[in-house]
Amino acid sequence: MARPYYDAKKLFKPAKSASLTQAQRPIELNSLNKDLSVKNKINYFEKKQPFAALKITTQSLAVAKKNEFLKKLKNPIKSDPLMHIGQFHMMRTIGRGSFGRVILSIFKQTTKFYAAKVLDKEKLVKEKQIQHLINERTILNACEHPNIIKLQFCFKDNSYLYLILDIACNGDLFTLIKSYRFFDETLSKFFAANVFLALEYLHVII
Repeated sequence: MARPYYDAKKLFKPAKSASLTQAQRPIELNSLNKDLSVKNKINYFEKKQPFAALKITTQSLAVAKKNEFLKKLKNPIKSDPLMHIGQFHMMRTIGRGSFGRVILSIFKQTTKFYAAKVLDKEKLVKEKQIQHLINERTILNACEHPNIIKLQFCFKDNSYLYLILDIACNGDLFTLIKSYRFFDETLSKFFAANVFLALEYLHVII
């Protein structure tokens, strides 16, 4: 059966009605209101982490997952020929980069929210970033850690490469710094510790 043709550029221009209403938004998006303190946001997202209930250290997690990680590293994920951008409903742009943008999207099959990282092939080739992208794709797919974004799907078409990632509704650290300008000592320790745990995991597992 022939694969349907989708004009990716049109799909990336959400209609006026595509904006999420308050009722449609998942609770994570509602939690972004300024009236919530950073500490409340941290507590909320910590409770949602599947690893939070596990009494394990980052090192033990890395050791337990090392064989699986190395297997995925030696057999990297490839673009899925059965997937295409038409399976996702593109809601709105939530980030921009040198080679593309990140779009809030819904996987129609499961109605689950994801962050779709859309990368322009022409720009990647021109800037000689293909190998960097392959490394990013391989490592994100192989990692299993609450502080590292997980790659769920990847596919491509004639113009773009798509990395479908778990969505981090609270934004990145740079966004928080811009919003709150400075953190007190407790929050600074919290964020520094989380970055350290992710790096520790990578060093142990590799």
